[in-house]
Amino acid sequence: MSARILVVDDEPQIRRVMKHTLAAQSYLVTEARSGEQALEKLRVQKQDLVLLDVNMPGMGGLETCRAIRSDSDVAVIMLTVRNTDKDKVEALDAGADDVSSDSDTFQVLTSPDKLHAVRDALEKAGLAIAHSEVTRIPENTVAVSGHAAEQVLKLMEELEDHDDVQGVAANFDISDEEMAQFSAA
Repeated sequence: MSARILVVDDEPQIRRVMKHTLAAQSYLVTEARSGEQALEKLRVQKQDLVLLDVNMPGMGGLETCRAIRSDSDVAVIMLTVRNTDKDKVEALDAGADDVSSDSDTFQVLTSPDKLHAVRDALEKAGLAIAHSEVTRIPENTVAVSGHAAEQVLKLMEELEDHDDVQGVAANFDISDEEMAQFSAA
């Protein structure tokens, strides 16, 4: 059975292009021109994926996403022309699996605990996944100062310069004054 995708956008041309493109790949596409209409369509028919425009008049994409999340775990991908970290964070906070479009590729950001569910939904929708990874952001920091701070900075520089090391992250905190001293040296 083909995956069901709900396309939500106030622009008829965008809905038409998305519907045509997805239907050509054998997806069952339903359209909604507003957040309110999207919620009604979700009540009537279960969907596998919701492609949701962030910027719509009336009930906007963020509000619509919050309403969807209040009673559904359907994968929600928010589409936006703005590609700022603030927009991504707002979408994630609303419960979305945020996607930034860049020509024909998408970057999906989701919480680590939802990675497999999002991958499954995208694969079920027939969207090719080129790469996936979990990146964790430390929730705590460790204050370091003096010689220890200098050593930590040297270690970080060495790791970042090493070709076999990728994704260097740290959870230490060095005061601005000390950082200025190290930078001046």
